[in-house]
Order: sequence, then structure tokens, then C-alpha cells
Amino acid sequence: MITALLAMDAWCFLARYGTAELCAHHVTVVAHLVKSGPGECCQLTNLSLLLRRLCFLLALPQQVDFIQTFPPEATENLPLWQHISFQAFPAELRKQAAREVTSVGATQSRGWLRSSRTVGELEALNTALSALLVVCDSAGEALEVGQQAAVMDAGIELWAFLNANLVTGQAYVQQTLSLLFPLLGFFIQTLDPQLITQVVTVQASLLRREPPDHVRLAALDFVRALGKTLLWPATQVARKAVLTESARRTDGQDRVLPSLSSVFAALLADRSWLLQQHALEAFTQFAEGTNHEDVILQCLRSEDTKDRVVSFLEKTGFVDETAAARVERVKQEKGIFWGSSARVLSEEAQWPSSEPSSKRARHERPLEEEYRSAVRAARAALEAVGALLQTGPAPDWLPVEVLRLQEQVDELKRCGLQDEA
Repeated sequence: MITALLAMDAWCFLARYGTAELCAHHVTVVAHLVKSGPGECCQLTNLSLLLRRLCFLLALPQQVDFIQTFPPEATENLPLWQHISFQAFPAELRKQAAREVTSVGATQSRGWLRSSRTVGELEALNTALSALLVVCDSAGEALEVGQQAAVMDAGIELWAFLNANLVTGQAYVQQTLSLLFPLLGFFIQTLDPQLITQVVTVQASLLRREPPDHVRLAALDFVRALGKTLLWPATQVARKAVLTESARRTDGQDRVLPSLSSVFAALLADRSWLLQQHALEAFTQFAEGTNHEDVILQCLRSEDTKDRVVSFLEKTGFVDETAAARVERVKQEKGIFWGSSARVLSEEAQWPSSEPSSKRARHERPLEEEYRSAVRAARAALEAVGALLQTGPAPDWLPVEVLRLQEQVDELKRCGLQDEA
């Protein structure tokens, strides 16, 4: 990974201090590689990061050419645009590209909902959701109200088809859910409280089944956004009868707040130090903006979690571990860092090498086999000469050569064959 980052730095240095045309050529080459990349792999991740950085170095005319070469309104270009930050483009180009990608992504999401909704079609859906999420993160202000509503509605409709049982055993469904969590979190201010309750309840149930790390990180993206909103605000009470709405509000809070506490508590106590760090950051952001202080108190019932949060806030570090525990933690971290590299190396070892094999030492054959091979070659040569004599007259020098061969045969008889006798 460090080698890849150094290579990216060197590449970006060359692109930045070269000509604008050279930089555009680099971007085009990398974009074609990313677009044609087969699925998720370490190499594609590195190339997408490089492309993301190179796009910020393009001059304005080359940015226009890039959008014309890879038009955002084309569905086949979504795998490319999901890796590009729209902040790399000026306001007008950013607005144009963001709206076109949003239109295509929302259309593709609705198309999946209208289709047979098979797992095999989820890869294209995940690409569309990834592109929509990039738009919301880097160019959300460029979207019109109608486009924002279309993206939110697509996310809500997709949510209705997912459940914890599907996520447990299907990698593509896990990826879909990990994209839906932050996408719904982007519209947290306008989501229906009942939907928020459903999402948090599913998250609490899902975390008990130990989903992959990227699903847990996505859950953090959603719950951290809940600090910005007040669940069941008082304005809803005025819409219907006070008693009915009050009962619904109390029932909803009784369901969502314990689930929300369960989500934070599980992630704060996660064994992975990386997830712990993200959980601490998300919990801090939630605590700073929320009015639901009961959630904070419920999350901090564990003394270990409380000490970890206090250490994070005081920036002192949580160092209460023995030497043996530290060694074990370093081993686990090393395994995580080098696990992907080991998989790549094992895959490369199975690929046919384009380099010639190293020259190996010649295996000596038994002496008898050498004799047989030489005699067969001599006999074949004599038979070839006989076949030529039948096709035409012999050249003048042939009798002389035959006599020499006869002399060599006689010499073999005298030197070797008689000794054997």
C-alpha cells in the first residue's frame, strides 16, 4: 500500500508539472483502465484513487474534453464516475455532471425495482448507488429539489426490499446496504421518523450477527447523522389528535432509542481498533448535536467504554493494555494490513507469467539411451539419402562422402565394438 501511494505521488507530480495536454493524457489512460477494471480488487482501488487525484490537476479546457469523452449521462460510464469527486470541476461543470449522473443513477435504481430484482443484477445497482452517493457527498448542493427527492425516494423504495437475513449471506446485498445507509443519512432531515426507526432497528439486529466491517462503518455514517435531527418533533403532534400522536411518539421513542444505544454500544466495543476509532468520532458528533441525552447515558454504562470515550475526548489515548495484549494487537493489525497484499500475491502466482522461465540444468540421460538416439539419427540420415537416390542421379561428391562414412564405421568397429567382444 505504501509503495502504491508513493507511485501515486510521483505520477501526480509528473502530471502537475508537465503540460496540460500531458496531464489530460494521463487522466484519459487511467480513466480507461478504471472503466474496464474487473470488479473490486486492490489494483482497481489504487487506480481509482489516482484518477480522483489527477482530476483536480486538469485545466478547464481539458475538463470539458474529459466530460465529452466520458459523458456522465451514459450508463456505461457510471463505473467511472463513481470514483470521481465532483469538487474537481468548476461550479457550472460540476452542476452539469452531477445532475446527469443523478438522473442516470436514479433511473437505473428504479429500473432494478421494476425488474425481476435478482441478486445477479445487484452489481449494476450498487454501481448506480455508489455514483449517487458520490454526487451527494461532493455536489449535493448542485442538485435540484426534484432530483434530491428522486434520489431519496429510490433509496426508500430499495430499503423496503432488504432485510437482515439477506444481508447475512449475500455479498452484493451487503454492499447495497452499506451504500444505502449513508445515502439515507444524507437526507436524514426529511426522512420519516418511522423509517428512521426501521433502519436503526435493523442495524441493531444486524450488528448481533457480526456483519463485515464495511457494513458496520456504513451503519456509523447513518447513526452519526441522527445527531442533527430531533426524532418525532413537536410539529408532528399538531397534525392529528394530540393523544394519538403523543402515543405514537412515545411508542416510537421506546423502540428507536434503545436500538440506537445498542448500535453505538456495539460499535464502541468493537474488537477492531479502526472501527473503534470511527465509532468514537461518530459518537462524539452525535453527542454534540443530539437532544436525546438518554442515548448517551445508555451507551456509557460500560466502564471500559466510558474510559475509552473520555480518553478520546481528552486526546490522551487509551493505553491501558498489557505488553502481551499490545503484542497481540500489533499482530492483528499487521495481519489486516498485509492480508490484502497476500491475496494479491497469491492471485498473481496463479497467473501465467509473461517472462520466460529460468533456464534449468539439463538432466543427463542414461548412456544407453544416448547410444540409441545417435544410431536412430544415423539410420534416418542413411534412409533419407537412399530416398533421394531413387528420385534422381547422385552428385559427383556423394561416393567420396559414402566412403568416408564407411571408414568411420570401420573405425568404430575397431575401437569400440571389438573391445566389447
